[in-house]
Amino acid sequence: MERAPHDNRVIERNVISLMISADTNFTRNKMHLAKPDIDKARQIECKSIQPYLMERSILYELVEKPDRLKELTGKYTQTLTISEAMRCLSLLYLEQDRITGDLKAEFNDMLASIHAKIPTLTGGEILEILTPIPKPVKQLYHISPIISLYDRIIPKLFLVLDDSEVIALFDIMLSPSTAKTILKELKRRFRLPRSERYLLLRFYQVAIWHLEDKKRDPELFTDILDQAKGPILEEMRALAKRLAQHAAGPLKRALESLEFGFMDCPFPPFLDNSESKEFDNDFDDGDDNQTITKKNLFDDDLDESYDDDDDDDYDEWMDAEFDEDEIMEMLGMNTMFDDVMEELIHNTIDPIRDVAVLNKLLIKIENTTDPPKTLISQAVNHFEDILERIEYKRIPPPMIRRAREAMAGYTGMRSIMKRLGTIVTRHNYTNISRQTKQFLF
Repeated sequence: MERAPHDNRVIERNVISLMISADTNFTRNKMHLAKPDIDKARQIECKSIQPYLMERSILYELVEKPDRLKELTGKYTQTLTISEAMRCLSLLYLEQDRITGDLKAEFNDMLASIHAKIPTLTGGEILEILTPIPKPVKQLYHISPIISLYDRIIPKLFLVLDDSEVIALFDIMLSPSTAKTILKELKRRFRLPRSERYLLLRFYQVAIWHLEDKKRDPELFTDILDQAKGPILEEMRALAKRLAQHAAGPLKRALESLEFGFMDCPFPPFLDNSESKEFDNDFDDGDDNQTITKKNLFDDDLDESYDDDDDDDYDEWMDAEFDEDEIMEMLGMNTMFDDVMEELIHNTIDPIRDVAVLNKLLIKIENTTDPPKTLISQAVNHFEDILERIEYKRIPPPMIRRAREAMAGYTGMRSIMKRLGTIVTRHNYTNISRQTKQFLF
């Protein structure tokens, strides 16, 4: 179905296209081409893109006028709401490494000013500033999440938000490194008079306990569910699905379905991290003391001292040595997968926006004795953004290695992946998904 030229989505796409064109030329140091595109984008009325458009306008002018940061931020944010302006400046701060010249002191002063103002805003305005970059615009940014700038003042922000708003903030900030902060705030709120969203807060607390593998008790969930009725139960169902995105194994399925009866079997720790590979099987028949080999992988009754009567004696073909690649080749999958993967990667990765930008970030990290975690996070996020575009989460586990080789075969990516893996290991960077580790190591 064709859309009218005045359709909001059509207008948004037009503005984003101009911004992408401008940024490509900016990256290539062709400012005489970048400026007309960004000027043309500003002439199109598109409210949803304004904070991003104004941030890029400031960024490009700062290249030519690095001593006019305050003047330019005032000029381009005067038409924005207070939350849009602070979101714009937050993005600018996160992109300061794209500007040559020493503006660190000026940017730090700008951030300090935002830190002082944010706690005076309403809960809704605070959430507008901190919410993740929406998908249509995300391709323009390869930076740490905006929330990362405000770790230090999060406790102050909690005091401004009501229970509904604080749950929204928890959703934005939830990660292994912030779980402790969230639990501390929940504990503080439980000392206050009980609100109508008390059960939702309790559910959040119990979910984090299980994500961190501190508890493994389905009754903690069911006790809360038994008390939830009507709209609160529906909110809890939506909350559980959001939390399921951070889980794996039986816990993930329990949260997605809101059924916790089968949650007693082992499930992976928080955020499906590297430890979760220890729990790849959905069923554990209790013979963990048996040494697993290729021969008894399908048959744990070979040792007469242990027989769990699960009738899993297979024939000689199943007991024989097998090779995963041979099986996939027999199914005719390897060649087809390689062709599809190669085409997808070559159509997805941009040599300028991806390889060049990643290389620039890695050089900066490698030339710094003690690089800040935010800088490493930018590099990891940029790489994960590429993986997300090739829909790596949908790649079957047996094919991960082949997908990795296909990506490494793209010009410049093998070196990028090796260097990023070295940086992650050397600096003990842990906020990284299991799938990303599979591609890097």
